[in-house]
Amino acid sequence: MVVDEATRPAPMRRLISLMRTPKSARWAKLVGITGGGQVAVQAVTFVCGLAVIRLISVEQYAFYTLATTMLGAMGVIADGGVSSGVMVEAGKVWRDRERLAGVISTGIYLRRRLAMASMAVGFPLLAMLLLWNGASWGVSAVICVALVPVLVATLSTPILDAPLRLHRQVWPLQSINVSAGFLRLGGLLCALSVWPAAAAALLVNGSSSIFANWRLRRASVPYIERGIPVDPEAKKQIVALVRRIMPNTIYYSFSSQLTIWLVSVFGSVVAVAQVGALSRIGLALAVAKTLVMTLLFPRFTQLAPTSPLIARRFLQLQGCLWLLSLAVFAAVFVLADPILWLLGPEYRSLKKELFLMVGSSLAGLAAFTSEKLSQSRGWVISPKYFIPAAILLQIALAALLRPSSAAAAFTYGIFIQLGTYAAYTAFFLLRVDSLRRLKT
Repeated sequence: MVVDEATRPAPMRRLISLMRTPKSARWAKLVGITGGGQVAVQAVTFVCGLAVIRLISVEQYAFYTLATTMLGAMGVIADGGVSSGVMVEAGKVWRDRERLAGVISTGIYLRRRLAMASMAVGFPLLAMLLLWNGASWGVSAVICVALVPVLVATLSTPILDAPLRLHRQVWPLQSINVSAGFLRLGGLLCALSVWPAAAAALLVNGSSSIFANWRLRRASVPYIERGIPVDPEAKKQIVALVRRIMPNTIYYSFSSQLTIWLVSVFGSVVAVAQVGALSRIGLALAVAKTLVMTLLFPRFTQLAPTSPLIARRFLQLQGCLWLLSLAVFAAVFVLADPILWLLGPEYRSLKKELFLMVGSSLAGLAAFTSEKLSQSRGWVISPKYFIPAAILLQIALAALLRPSSAAAAFTYGIFIQLGTYAAYTAFFLLRVDSLRRLKT
């Protein structure tokens, strides 16, 4: 049956016309490739997580959780806002191969310098937590050594993929991530069948990350010159941004992992393993996070400083996040039992904890998005206000909840992430309003 276009309602005709435009077609293609690629990446990552959960003991998985949590904290300190600064500066010169290469070289140089400080703090703290939870000195030392290749490999990844993201080369990025994921899966199955320990899983993670970095360097060849030294002007601008971001970064590097650490102190090895296992389910939301970083973040950096689209795009994204949250909760409500079955018999009774984990992960996604979009405009909440208020909130919640169980830990995480989300959303909208007032 052929429908006469003239008989359609006017709003429907406008929607169909918009969907037929070349720009809409390009965005649909980008979202399709990115989303499809990330579904594949997260599917492989999820299977890798299940392999680790099922092939090592609960005790070893608790050690693995503590190690990967500390890796996240050290990675945040090693970044310190450098990747945000690189995107801001690269967004200005992304069509110039030589200047873009100078920005990339500057970012890698700064991240390596910051990594030394992060390792000096992170490894002793990790060893203390492992010993507190029953690991021997030998096991603690082996885990710390196994973590080094992972940290070194992850230093360059957010910088090396910047040229591809700015040029919207989504397919190469996704193919690299998928191939690295399959390499990791195969390595885990082989390594853990021979040596079922946390250190073996960490070594495999490092190997796959090194492979991904090698592929990224090759894929970025058409967009940057080789052998370009550090750009002094880019370094000045990035360091200035890092100095504003660093206090918040240090705070986030510890607060974002504080849930696991509090459970490891107040709770037991079993509670740590439960939080780590359920958190693997929350990694599925990395699809949405990657869409933000790959598609929206570069576009946001390219908007003119006085563009009226800044506030509109920000609010549109907030609406999408709330719709996503409702869809995720509905899916988990229907599939709760199969999800817990995948984790294994030790975790099948954690239905309440599963819902709390999903809430914490969604709140974390919202906080991450608001913060990154604000930083993409060079806007950072003053640490002298934000950090004291956040620390007071954390102390009050820790005293009230005493997160010794997985349920208490995820409840704690929900309140902390919602506080960060509210702070950065309000801050962003206030900055937009102040710019509007200056224009008028």
